[in-house]
Amino acid sequence: MAIDDEQIIENNPPEEEEEEEEGEQYTYSDLDESTTEQVTPPPTKIPRSSSSSSESSENVDQSLMYSVERYRKNKNQETPDVKKIVRREEVRSPERRAMMAVQQQQQEQHNPMYDTPRATPQVCPKQKIKALMEEVSAQQSIIHQTTQALNLIHSSSEYKGSMEEVEAERLLLLAAQRRHACLNEIQRLKNPPAKQGVLRTSEGEEIIPCSGSVTIQDIRLPLKTEYVLNQGSNSRNCHYYIVLLRQRENVIATHMLSTIDGLSGDCLPFTNMIAMNNIDSDFVVEVGIFEMYIKRKMDGHGETKSRSNFLNALTPKKLKSMKNTKMPPVSSPGGPGAIRTSAFTLVGTSRLSLASSKVSRFTLSKVPFNSPLEGSIHLKLTCRTKSNVTHRGWLTMFDDISGYGAWHRRWCVLNNGFISYWTFPDQEKIKPPIGSIDLHTSSTEEVAPISRILCARPNTFEVVTCRPASKYDKETLVTKPSDSVTNTMHRMSADTKEERIEWIDNLNTVLLDLRTWNKDPRFN
Repeated sequence: MAIDDEQIIENNPPEEEEEEEEGEQYTYSDLDESTTEQVTPPPTKIPRSSSSSSESSENVDQSLMYSVERYRKNKNQETPDVKKIVRREEVRSPERRAMMAVQQQQQEQHNPMYDTPRATPQVCPKQKIKALMEEVSAQQSIIHQTTQALNLIHSSSEYKGSMEEVEAERLLLLAAQRRHACLNEIQRLKNPPAKQGVLRTSEGEEIIPCSGSVTIQDIRLPLKTEYVLNQGSNSRNCHYYIVLLRQRENVIATHMLSTIDGLSGDCLPFTNMIAMNNIDSDFVVEVGIFEMYIKRKMDGHGETKSRSNFLNALTPKKLKSMKNTKMPPVSSPGGPGAIRTSAFTLVGTSRLSLASSKVSRFTLSKVPFNSPLEGSIHLKLTCRTKSNVTHRGWLTMFDDISGYGAWHRRWCVLNNGFISYWTFPDQEKIKPPIGSIDLHTSSTEEVAPISRILCARPNTFEVVTCRPASKYDKETLVTKPSDSVTNTMHRMSADTKEERIEWIDNLNTVLLDLRTWNKDPRFN
């Protein structure tokens, strides 16, 4: 009597079935291609004798290798390389992301509809420390050469108070500050601090905000009114000012202005436009005001007249006494090879950050009492994000039509903080979108999958945007007005679990970048 496969399964003890169901269940779709190639198709007919004994039944059970029971028992022995497929870990691991980037580049060569993800080049700390050490050596060489030039200038009274001396002091200041900034950055790289502004999702993933650019312009340095009134064109008292901006190892200087030639009203205007690219959102720019005071030489008629009066007043006796009491040339106190410090002194400091992007006037600290500075600095700080996240794909979007919920399949594009959607992919470049979602107005802190209790459609996530409330707003399935704002709910469903993970990751990245760099009150 022939025995069917179903009868063999029913005769199994119930305890084995419960233990097998509690374990990992695999379907034929979960197997890798390499595993399916090793498995041969089961035989359609199994010859068995009608008069079977206990020995023949055992032989039949051994020959029946492809029943459900036998497959579950021997799957670990036959396929030891089969691993559990965890889509989320593969998609979010760095190796998987690198492989997806390569595949996307290959697809882009054949299909221009795909966009490459944003790349964040990272430099090894050891290589950066090596480059900084080379920069320290270069700046040390500049300091040594500038010191020799200043020793030569100070050895002769001809160049005392000249522009050559001021320029040499400026070069010495820049070299010393850049060397100091590189040494501080080396110490920071050896003991890196914890990242700030990192978004930790509910699933334990960390998302770091993107880098951005900072532009500083329209720098004005106000002076005291009494000093400006007492300062005349014939005054020999001159103050030179220079503004240094330091951000980690980068030190940028403005041009140098004097209180005689550079005054514009009661302030010194610096026309430089300083741009800092690829900096983190937790940046800190240290502003330093440096001052150098000299007595400028009188030129033209005044210098000729003073020299002629001095020569006319000389007598042979005075001239002989001057030759006997001639002072030796001034040199460095530590010898000709000693390193000098710049004559520019720090007379004011301030700090700039992302939170101060809306401020135009900053108070200076460490300002001396007898300094001509008023105690503040005016500038314009502009911050821009470099978020270039772009993603395309199909999404099924929920909408309210006459009080009934409806799902429409749309071709969606995430770019520049907007989700634009069309009916078909080929309409993207020939027609305007039929609608868009402005992520700049989103109040969603984290995009996550919606529970199946709230929405039965699988792979669904939600983004909520807000706008000022209007008296004509009514509560619907997607809008909920309140006293001040009206919230709009945008529910979207991806086709597969992998596509849902990609959309959620990209949306969380864009929202974090916008929330970090824009500082919109709606995000707080």
